[in-house]
Amino acid sequence: MEIAVALNAFAPYRTNRSRYTLRLMSSPPHTLKVWLSTLPWEIQEGLNDVPPAALEAHDTGMLFKHATPEPLHYWISRVQVDLDVAFYSASREMVSVGAITRDPRVDAMCPNAQYVLEVAKGAWKALGGPGCRFTLDTRGEEELLLRDRIENDVIAPLVQRLKQEKLSKTQRMSLLHELGIYIPLTA
Repeated sequence: MEIAVALNAFAPYRTNRSRYTLRLMSSPPHTLKVWLSTLPWEIQEGLNDVPPAALEAHDTGMLFKHATPEPLHYWISRVQVDLDVAFYSASREMVSVGAITRDPRVDAMCPNAQYVLEVAKGAWKALGGPGCRFTLDTRGEEELLLRDRIENDVIAPLVQRLKQEKLSKTQRMSLLHELGIYIPLTA
C-alpha cells in the first residue's frame, strides 16, 4: 500500500506532455518547443507516440536529461520520422550531432553527454552546431528540478525498497509495469 501512495505523488509526470521553450544560442538564436524526458521510462519511450506532423515544422523536439554525463547511444524504434540528435555536456554545450533513421542499424552515439535533443531530420542546418549552448525557460528549469527530486526522493528509494521486499524479480517487475514504470531491476 505504501508503494501505491508513494507512486501517486509522481503519477502526473508519467504522462506529462507539457512543452517548454528551449533557446539555442546559435547565430542567429533559435527557439524550439520541447517536451522534457528525464525519468527512465520517458527516456525509453522518447518520441514514439508523437505524430510526424508535430515534428515536421522544425520548431519542436524532445530534450532528454540523464542523471549524470555518460556515454550515450540513441536509436529509434517506433518514431515515424528520421531525426537529428544533438548531444550536450552537463554545461549544456553541444558536443556532437548525429542522425538516426527508422533503419534499426543506424544510431547515434556520444562518449560523454548529459543532455540529448532530438528534432526532425534536417533541422540542425538552421539551428546551429557544436559549441552552441541552450537554455530553458523558467518553467522548464523548475520542471527539471522537480523531476530530479522525484527521481532521487521517490523512484530510487522505491526501487530499492522493492528489491528488499520478499517478492520475486518477476513480481517486482510486474508491479512496476502495472504502474507504467519500466526500470531495469538487477538482482
